[in-house]
Amino acid sequence: YVLVWLAMTLPPLVIVSLIASIVLGAFLIHNLRRFWRDFRFADYGLLVFSILFPIVYVILKDSTLYDGIRHFLFILPPIAVVAALSLNQVLKISVKSWFQVGVWTAIVFLSAMAVIPMFRLHPYQYVYFNPLIGGLEGADGEFETEYWGTAKREAVSLLEKHIRENHPPDYRPRVASSMPKLLSVYFFPKNWIFEQNPKKADFYVSVTRSNQDQAVKGETIVRVERDGAVFAVVKKLD
Repeated sequence: YVLVWLAMTLPPLVIVSLIASIVLGAFLIHNLRRFWRDFRFADYGLLVFSILFPIVYVILKDSTLYDGIRHFLFILPPIAVVAALSLNQVLKISVKSWFQVGVWTAIVFLSAMAVIPMFRLHPYQYVYFNPLIGGLEGADGEFETEYWGTAKREAVSLLEKHIRENHPPDYRPRVASSMPKLLSVYFFPKNWIFEQNPKKADFYVSVTRSNQDQAVKGETIVRVERDGAVFAVVKKLD
């Protein structure tokens, strides 16, 4: 589970850099004398341990994991450090100018493959999936995407705009939600009425996680989506 999610969500530059670190490490191990001379166990050994131990531990323990890699966010910094160190080493051994140009070109290209989608996904950058699975569009429906439910805020904002454009200023809508009242009314305007029973509501705000939006029938008037993946909807109820 963890390895699959890391493979799907790490930026391409990081993945390529990690592969480079494995190749460089294999070269050092092959040359044992240089390996013992150059490998700083106190630094690199602890760094590698901080990445591998948690992954190996949960695999061996068959731990229950969900919501992507949110239980393993703490290993992302050491992964980034290893990736940066390997890139730095590759640039150091690039004695030919044309090879350095090629490395820097690859760095820019691979970085763009992650940076450009971040602009499209804003403010839901954490739902990023890399090209190995076809991006967010390829992962949608197969893996958890917007599991925090933060798209509810944008859905409420779009509903507020819809009501402002289609109803008089004194209109007080009764709005139901797929989430508990405490998590819903925080973003509601003061003149909205939270309705526990969707059958008595005018609108239904729902995230799409676990098909919660399918629990209530109605006309979908608002969709919060990025790259073809729908995170939340608002339905107009009869």
